[in-house]
Amino acid sequence: MPAQFLRLFIAIDLTSELRDAISVVQDDLRRLLPPKTVRWTNPEGIHLTLKFLGDTPVERVDAIAQAMAAAAASFTPFEFTVAGFGCFPNVRRANVLWVGMPDLPKP
Repeated sequence: MPAQFLRLFIAIDLTSELRDAISVVQDDLRRLLPPKTVRWTNPEGIHLTLKFLGDTPVERVDAIAQAMAAAAASFTPFEFTVAGFGCFPNVRRANVLWVGMPDLPKP
């Protein structure tokens, strides 16, 4: 039986206020772009990706989740500012729209 994989990443959940603000920008962009040129993420799915793990064997998911929960428990909530946006890989072939973080929180 072939190994099962999940495409994983480590991310920070955003506040509803920040998701709402990003959603407003999405709506503005949606009006500017031709229909069906972009697959938009629902506001509930918007997050801050810290690390892309890629295709990960299913049997490692529980261990990764436990390790991340333990690591996250040692952090307190923090605030950051968002400004500017861009896309990957480029404007003509955008697969991902990103929002910039000019002031990263200090530990």
